[in-house]
Amino acid sequence: MRFASLVLSACVLTACGGGGGDSGAQLSASQAAYESVVLSPNAAYFAQSNLPLSGKPSSGTHYDYDQTRSISKSPLNNGAQLLTFGANTSITASLALPTTRFRRWVMVGGTAYDVEAQTVEIKYQGSDIVASTLTKDGAVLYTETSTLVTTSPLTGALASSADAITGFSPTLFTNTSLLKTGYNWQTGSLSLTVGLKMNADGYDIYADQSKGYVSLTPIANGTGKTIQQMIDSGDLTYSGVTYTLTNGTIKSGDSVNSGVRTYIANAPFFGDATSGFYRTFYERSDGVYAGQMQKSGATNVSTYYNAQARKSIVDALDF
Repeated sequence: MRFASLVLSACVLTACGGGGGDSGAQLSASQAAYESVVLSPNAAYFAQSNLPLSGKPSSGTHYDYDQTRSISKSPLNNGAQLLTFGANTSITASLALPTTRFRRWVMVGGTAYDVEAQTVEIKYQGSDIVASTLTKDGAVLYTETSTLVTTSPLTGALASSADAITGFSPTLFTNTSLLKTGYNWQTGSLSLTVGLKMNADGYDIYADQSKGYVSLTPIANGTGKTIQQMIDSGDLTYSGVTYTLTNGTIKSGDSVNSGVRTYIANAPFFGDATSGFYRTFYERSDGVYAGQMQKSGATNVSTYYNAQARKSIVDALDF
């Protein structure tokens, strides 16, 4: 599961390195690393996989697919650019795409948004990269600012690659049944690591897994209830944990989803207090929904690879 949420602070493009025609502007090291993989005709590949720890995978149970992400022009002298997302593509014909894929929903201003249905805008602000997720009407849902952007050359045998540069699909490199022996990374193969810091507290709301993550449903016993009613009956539970006013707080008002009453756990259920995820519950008109919150300043790190690296992987597959 992938996590992140944010909100964009306004800036004048010419002062942010994103304005039009400043011939004296220079890319920062982070921006140059980003463009070396993401700027068209190149593209960054983001992988999602479910592969066995040992033995061969089977279609319908296991999958390994990726998706390209690219910008057509540099934001340095061309202003903000939309990030183009390619189709999800299996890296091998032997494995079908999963029938149910995780889709992230966020709560902003009391409204739930399916992130996959929105667009992402990339701009430069000083030496940083700012990624803003926008509604179809162009309103900002959240933003992230880069804290770490680096590329690493991929060399030598694929099977001996370090976890640090294969985070996009680690099991592929640890299960000895998945790759042929003697295959090396092609010349020019790169991984791209991007760390993005949240610019505001981010609130996710969970979609119904049984319906392909495309619809929202109150939690069990939560239909037509309030958060307080569920606490009183001991039914405010998720993943085997019962939440009360001892291990969490109920908040409302503009600071938390514009008046939507929201329960926030006191301690993270995953990760540490700085970049971890806190269980949340939202009191909507038809009941109580579960979700998670990540605090402003938390950093999320993703790993991508370029076209040469992808071809190296495809050529070396042994299933």
